[in-house]
Amino acid sequence: MSDSLLVTGGSSGIGLAVAERFAAAGWRVINLSRRPCPVPDADNLTVDLSDPDWDPTILRSVLVAGERLCVVHNAAETTADSALEVNPDTLRSFLETMVVSAARIDREVIPLMGARSSVIFIGSIVSETAFGLTASYATAKHAVVGLMRATCQDLDRDDVHTCCIKPGHVRTPMLEGLMNDGVVDRQEVLKLTHAHRLIEPDEIADLVYQAAHTPIINGAVIDAHLGRLAG
Repeated sequence: MSDSLLVTGGSSGIGLAVAERFAAAGWRVINLSRRPCPVPDADNLTVDLSDPDWDPTILRSVLVAGERLCVVHNAAETTADSALEVNPDTLRSFLETMVVSAARIDREVIPLMGARSSVIFIGSIVSETAFGLTASYATAKHAVVGLMRATCQDLDRDDVHTCCIKPGHVRTPMLEGLMNDGVVDRQEVLKLTHAHRLIEPDEIADLVYQAAHTPIINGAVIDAHLGRLAG
């Protein structure tokens, strides 16, 4: 029986890098997103996770009960919005994509997991802080940490572990789009760490792979931001 990765948002950015990393190690890749994951032989389930009507029971068609499974909740949306003028529809969409969908997936798949399985949440540097004009994104990413901690408390088995990885600014199409549009200032971002560079998606993918093999970090929130400077 092969090990399997179930990743949301595996079509690009961190999700794609995670899919590539696990595939290179011989894991089967299952992707849930609106666009396909380009990893060869990946099982792609076309799903809009922001739509509350998507059906998580579709996962039963690709999962094998008792297999080792790593679930990576990675799918995300972003925009520039103020907490003083937040659009309720935007906030609902972000919460559906990043939080509600993760809870629905876990309810479906955790009972099927074999030993040494894991549930890994991709948070953000704004999971426990915020920048200006990140209201919906920061709110959802805060909730991601809360869901991971609740998951850790409620797991009733000792052979499945969970954690949340909080990347800093990663070179993804989502961030590049914000910088190219002038929503995020590239030079200001580069000043946020001693390294003065963006994090590469494969660096986060390596950390996710390590986390999947490290049950002692159950319940941990792991910073991955190159050493954010104070101020």
